[in-house]
Amino acid sequence: MRFFSYDKHIPNEDEIKIKGRTEFLNLIKQAKKDWQLSQKLLSEVTDCDLMDYVIYSIKANEARYRYLLKNARLQNLQGDAWTGENFNDI
Repeated sequence: MRFFSYDKHIPNEDEIKIKGRTEFLNLIKQAKKDWQLSQKLLSEVTDCDLMDYVIYSIKANEARYRYLLKNARLQNLQGDAWTGENFNDI
C-alpha cells in the first residue's frame, strides 16, 4: 500500500511560462495519475481511521488536478499536446 506525500508543489502562472508547455502537461498527467491512484487506494483500505485519510487524499488530489487544468486552459494549452489524453473529463 502506498501513502502519498502532500508537499507537492503547485506552480503559479509565471512558473508555468518558465517551465514550458511540455513539463506543465506532464504535471497535469501526474496529478491525474495521483488522483486515480488515491481512488484505487480507497477500495483497499479496511481501517476506518485510514479511510478518512484516503478520502482526504482523493479530495486533495482532485483539487490539485482541477487547479492545474484550470491554469492550462487559462494559458491556452491545447491542441496537439492534449492528444491521447482526456483532460476535459472534469
